[in-house]
Amino acid sequence: MSLIVISITIISCATHAPDSKPKLKLSENDILVKQTPIYNQFLSGKFTELKFSFDNNVQLALFSKKGVFDTFGKWNNNFKLKNTSVYQWYNVKLFPNMDKRFSILAFGTDSPNFYTSSIIVCDSEGKDAIKAYPNLKDKIINFYVEMVNNLDYADHKFKNANQQFLSSN
Repeated sequence: MSLIVISITIISCATHAPDSKPKLKLSENDILVKQTPIYNQFLSGKFTELKFSFDNNVQLALFSKKGVFDTFGKWNNNFKLKNTSVYQWYNVKLFPNMDKRFSILAFGTDSPNFYTSSIIVCDSEGKDAIKAYPNLKDKIINFYVEMVNNLDYADHKFKNANQQFLSSN
């Protein structure tokens, strides 16, 4: 009997490890689709931003950056957008069954009790992918929802790369 109690205690402690965070359960309905202006040396125009907001129960405004990093590796570029650091990945294959390549911008904001996380997807020519290919809108939103819902919180590669990047600037 005591072996069963010890086993249950070990299992329950393992499922609540300090690095675990509550998983998000986003749906397509949680995503706000809005137009965001970007005018810099990399992009120019209004782009479709896919954004979700959440409260401090999750405590991580870097969902989008971590998700894209986990999927495609280290970002190629970074810039500021309204005092927010944006990471940009070039020439990524967003959908396995499609040869078309895209660029992804990932960013997020935080305040004491409220967080947002966003992506913008552009085609290889720097055009808003959702405007240029309206038939891909649902696929891009589904990609984003699945990416965020399946984050691996125990994997610290993004955290390490992000801290290294921030300390070098």
